[in-house]
Amino acid sequence: MAATPTTCFHYTIHGQGPLPGHALDEMEACGTCGMECYAREFHPFTACVLFLNLRNPETVREHLHRVIEWARSTKSHAEHPHDGI
Repeated sequence: MAATPTTCFHYTIHGQGPLPGHALDEMEACGTCGMECYAREFHPFTACVLFLNLRNPETVREHLHRVIEWARSTKSHAEHPHDGI
């Protein structure tokens, strides 16, 4: 059984920069799901699963953004639990 990728192979995680030969605004289809992504776009395997079901890249981006924002707020609360939140 093949390992499931956690990120698409031609995108960097957390926007650390494009791979050599990729422009920042260049769009390229993900080899796993076919979603058109920017070279610096965070595109985990979860995004592939969402895209294969929703078929709308903007909806996928919105869902990922909400999860990332929730994770940031949860982390902040865990680090400072007595700040009145």
